[in-house]
Parts: sequence; structure tokens; C-alpha cells
Amino acid sequence: MRRWVLCLFFAGYALNTWGQQPSYFYGNREIVLSSDNETVAATLHPSVSLEKYPKVALAFRSLQSSLIRPDSSILVARRSTSQTTASAALDTALKRKEASLLPVYKIGELKLVLQNEIIVQFKHEVSKESSSELLRKFSSLFVELRPDSGTFLVRVGNPEATLRISNLLRGNSNIAFAEPNFVVIQPKERTNKRWEAPEVKVSNSGPLSASIPSPNVPTDPLFSRQWALSNRIQDEHFGKSGSDIGILKAWQITKGSDKIRVAVLDEGVDTNHPDLKGSIATGDDGMVEWDAILESNQQQPAGSDSHGTLVAGIIAAQINNGIGIVGVAPGVKIIPIRVGTRADSPDGTWTTPVIVDSAIRKAVEFRADVINVSWSIDPSKLVSDAIAYAESAGREGKGIVVVCSAGNDGGNVVFPASLAGPNSGVPVIAVGASNSWDEVKTRASRDREDWWASNAGPALTVVAPGVGVATTDLNGSSNASGGSYVFNFDGTSSAAPFVSGVAALLLSIHSGWTASQIRDKITQTAARKGTSRTDAAGWGRVDACRALEAQNCT
Repeated sequence: MRRWVLCLFFAGYALNTWGQQPSYFYGNREIVLSSDNETVAATLHPSVSLEKYPKVALAFRSLQSSLIRPDSSILVARRSTSQTTASAALDTALKRKEASLLPVYKIGELKLVLQNEIIVQFKHEVSKESSSELLRKFSSLFVELRPDSGTFLVRVGNPEATLRISNLLRGNSNIAFAEPNFVVIQPKERTNKRWEAPEVKVSNSGPLSASIPSPNVPTDPLFSRQWALSNRIQDEHFGKSGSDIGILKAWQITKGSDKIRVAVLDEGVDTNHPDLKGSIATGDDGMVEWDAILESNQQQPAGSDSHGTLVAGIIAAQINNGIGIVGVAPGVKIIPIRVGTRADSPDGTWTTPVIVDSAIRKAVEFRADVINVSWSIDPSKLVSDAIAYAESAGREGKGIVVVCSAGNDGGNVVFPASLAGPNSGVPVIAVGASNSWDEVKTRASRDREDWWASNAGPALTVVAPGVGVATTDLNGSSNASGGSYVFNFDGTSSAAPFVSGVAALLLSIHSGWTASQIRDKITQTAARKGTSRTDAAGWGRVDACRALEAQNCT
């Protein structure tokens, strides 16, 4: 249970950062923010209903982002709404002082809406009484996120003062860190025409080695579209053999144990999908799942939120069930944990550091062995501490394997995948994308998708297939592929679950290994050109066959 504390407004709530470059601190590192002048965001006062302003309802999407004030919503202008229209829609509410504008910043492709909430972590030796006494000087309302954790979510009076107060609190000797609880919006993937792997019929010749027993070739009808698992493409216009992860021979060792659980932290997973129904972890009370946004033990994707279902299918879609595709580790179980949503809008998925922290800790509680993170967020000490906790306390001290997507803008590896960097002390696996020609995905790679590129840098661990991937979609969805499957899931979001699946296979036969041992095995056995890592490809493309020490890997 959360402990609610009400107190007087701090008299200096109007402190602001005017005249200074806006910034906050991630640990000791200053994060300088760029203003996003294209996005209009606001908040309605809690006592005001959105129904009072129908023009606002049309022009903006409403995000119920606050754990402290669930009756308060953040309004973000829809992408289809011009700044002029959005400002005009808000004009009356602003004049009546029933709404307030919110600053919007950006880091890379992320949009950060600055709501008036700050995350404060006190040092362990500071008592709860001392913590509360200090916070009362700054806030009207605060709540301890977990009992006796010393971690508080603090709501200040004026959003404009959030950065200033956050940085001021950080300088207090009793405080370990302080940072804003941004509403983080990750833009929707671009809808350009995407490369799709062609259907290639199974044969005993060509890239499929005759040494592979035929029972190891799944009967799932769409397996012929899954080049990333076993590339039978023989036309150089569509790719080349050997660019897959070598799963057929790996399956001679194991297809995964039902004792291994992979937590998919995403937009939610469609647990009614016929290719996923049998893949969801269960307990005494039914399916093991969690909605970290609504704090509910039941989750389902909202509206058209398909991303988590796409990810889950790559990891653990059922095998030989007469339908659809097959996952990398069809014998393991998925724990769906909903951390983000596009809600009623296609304008991008939103979440907050507080939601992500809750989700990671819930994955530890649910005894996850692997956590898949196919998204990014602003650098957050709350989030990095939660990941460090998962990798130290999870699996009875052996550590949960945390797999993160590296990003798609061609820049440096994004957070939290960047925790895989040198000297971070956190054995995260950061995953970039490759294509069916076994190239690292760039804007100039042969797939011709020139609008995105896999991120690179010292933090990159490995790459995995991430172009034209076949996987599960929302059950019964009316997509371009004609139903409950897609054949063009792109991005490092699709690459990461291949590595999560291989990690799950390894844990199925090496349950006593630590998270660091799993990471080392994946890097040591990756297929690479040369003998050392590169910033573009990390240690190379993940290779399930070599990782599981199967025979006759090529």
C-alpha cells in the first residue's frame, strides 16, 4: 500500500529555469534537454472534466499518467493537430485558469512532457521522519513508492519549477538522487513500405542442410516466412543463406523448458491469440500477468497496441499446432507486463519512469528469468536501479537476463540498452538489427528501408534479425498482411526478442547459470566477421546453434 501525505504548498513554488539551458541529472551526469517546439502539452485542473471542452478533446489525447493524482490527466496534442489549432482549443481553458501549459523536451526521438512530479531517493541511513520533514518544505503531496524504500514520488505546485526543484533536491546531502518523472512518448514507427520476406517452400536442398532431421522442421504453416529462424531464401534479391540464427539445429538440444519465464515489458500481450494462449505463464490464480499502468493483475493491449504481441510471438509462439508461426523458444512461458500504451491515439507509446520501475520489480516478484525491453526511455536512475536490482536479486541471486533494443535512429545506443556499455556494472544485453543479407541494418543496407538504421556504439552487445520479421499480431486484427500475423515487423524492437529467446533456451539447459554467464555465452558464440567486437555489430549476430553447442553449426 502506498502512504499518502498531504501538506502545505512550498512558498517558493514559482522557482523556474528561465534564462538557463534546461537540464536534469542522471546520477552525476547532467542531461541537457532540447525544447520540442512542435508539440503542445497541457494539464487540466483535477476538478475540471475534459467533457467541458469538446474542442480540446478532439485536438488532444488524454494520458492518465499520475499515480499521485489519478484524477489528473496530461493532454498532448495529436500529431494531426496543428499548433495553431491546439493553442486555440486550449485558449478558453487557459484564460479561465482551468488548464496549464506543460513544457515539452526531446532526447533523440523521445518526447518528454514535464509534469510536476519528481522522483526522490533518500540515502539508506536517512529516517522516514527526516525524509518527510525535508519533503514538506517543497511539496503539497508525496507518496513512498514502496514501503520502507526511501523512494518518494513528489508532486510540486508548478510544472515550470519541476527541473529547478529536482536539481535543488539532488544537491541535498541526505538525498541519493532526484529526477523528474517525465511522461515519455516514443513515436510510432513510420509507415513507409517495408521489406517483407518472401514465402519459400521447405525443401531438402539449398540452405537447409540435409543433416537436419525432418522432424525438426516445424509444421506451422507460416514457418516458411520466418527467414530469421532458418533462411531458405535462394534469391539474392531477398537475402542469403546463413543470415538466420541457426534455430533448427539448436532445437535438437532444446525447444525450451516450461519452467523458464520471459517477462515481456511492453504495450501488453494479446493472451487470446491462438498461437500464444499456451505460452502464457500460469499460477494458482490463473495467468501470471500485470498492468503496471493501472496497477492491476490483469492486462490486455488497449485498442491497436500490438507491439507487445509482436514481441511475444518472436519469443514463444507455439510450435507444431497447425497454425501461424513458431517462436525461438516455443517451450518457455511468457509473463505479459503492460508498461506503455498508445491509448486512443496512434501518435506514439507513452510511459513514465515510475511505471517502468514498478514493472521491472513486478517481473522479479513473478520469478522471471529473462526480461525483454523493446523500447527506450529517458535516462533514469530509478530505472537503472530497478534493472540492477533485477540482475542481482532475481532468480535467487543468479540474476535476471535483461535484453534491450539498441534504438533505430542510427545514433548511439539508447537508454536503458546503454547500460550495457563499458564499466556500467550492469550485464544488460543491448541488441542491434541485421537483415536477411546478414548486414547490420543501415540506411544504405540492401533491404532499401532507408528511413531507419540500427544504433551503434561501445554499448552494443550483439545484433539479431530486425527487418521483415514474421510474428503474431493482435488476434483478428485487420492489418496489411490480412489477419493475426505480420511479415514486416522492423527495428531493434524485433531484434531484441530473438536474443531473449536464445537466452531462454540457454537457461532451459543451464538453470544454474548467472545472468553474466548467459550474456558471455551469447557474445562468445555470436557469428562475426573477424575476431573482435565492433561498435556497429557488437560481438556479431546471435547464433542459437553455437550458443547451445549443437552439432554441425555453419
